[in-house]
Amino acid sequence: MKNFTFFIGFMLLQMGAHGNCIKGECKNGEGIYRYSDNTIYIGSFQNGLAHGYGRCYYPNGQKYFGEWENHTFHGEGTFDTGEGKIIIGQWNKGKLLEKKVRVEESTTYLEPKIYAIIIGISSYPNLQSLKYTDDDAYIMYGFLKSPEGGAIPDEQIRLMIDESAKKNNIIQALKEVFAKARKNDMVIIYYSGHGLKDAILPVDYDGLNNKIYYKEIYEIIKVSKAKQKLCIIDACYSGGMLATKGVNEKMPSATQIYYENLNGKVGGTAIITSSKKEEASIESEGLRQGIFSHFWIKGLKGMADDNNNKIVTISEAFNYVQTNVMKYTANYQTPQLDGNFDINLPLSSIRKEHK
Repeated sequence: MKNFTFFIGFMLLQMGAHGNCIKGECKNGEGIYRYSDNTIYIGSFQNGLAHGYGRCYYPNGQKYFGEWENHTFHGEGTFDTGEGKIIIGQWNKGKLLEKKVRVEESTTYLEPKIYAIIIGISSYPNLQSLKYTDDDAYIMYGFLKSPEGGAIPDEQIRLMIDESAKKNNIIQALKEVFAKARKNDMVIIYYSGHGLKDAILPVDYDGLNNKIYYKEIYEIIKVSKAKQKLCIIDACYSGGMLATKGVNEKMPSATQIYYENLNGKVGGTAIITSSKKEEASIESEGLRQGIFSHFWIKGLKGMADDNNNKIVTISEAFNYVQTNVMKYTANYQTPQLDGNFDINLPLSSIRKEHK
């Protein structure tokens, strides 16, 4: 352990570099501080130094969660080497007490990933075409690829537009992508298109066959090992999704801060629909989008951040979208939220002030 202890001491010296307090009280209190070498500390401060409980993220991928005293590890703490090992032990002024050490594989502490399926259908061969549902899907996809939305890499997100959004393709994509999720991850399905009270309608719906019932979607979501599960349906009568059996059952950088918040939340499933089961969902010529999707994305980009903490939670996002959709439609359309989930689940991070 001697070499390891020396390396820790070196890193702590690096933390003495100047930086900026990006949130909270970094003199005496709770805050988030970014150092000049891009190290991020989240936790308690005393006299401008890390003191008490805190979490530290180093640029090389290493992390420390635990107790601090005068800017050094002191007390119980967990150090992730960034190379597949977790060091759990007792620290004394930056030195690891060898008699109280446990080493584990770091797989149980992996950073969460987000997996998403984005579906938008406007051109239906056997139904009236919609104007903006494919655009809504493209906008949602672009947001999830951005730093504010989690910067999801290509291999973790699937975009299905019009002719690619056939029933079998959608079901297969949901099973394949969501099966990749681990227990710390989050899965998202977003659908914009025609809907019925009990189903969404893929592009090959012929008026009778090829519905995708809400129950089918829910069963796929339920099987996923992901801790966080989010289903967003922008379709007429989509509130019928909330009546799906079992939906209330209990289930087991800016981007960096977003994932830190995501990792700490209690798991669960949230179902968000654009309307009640007896209501239509409206597209707007003026907005050139579905009204629900317009305000949903606008909220995630910052307008829903009520407490100005640079994180938009699911409760903030839903309150914003419901209020604005109901106002815009004169109470004709009422977004719904149900499930078993943490109301403070983060959905986006904000890099700059939203105007």
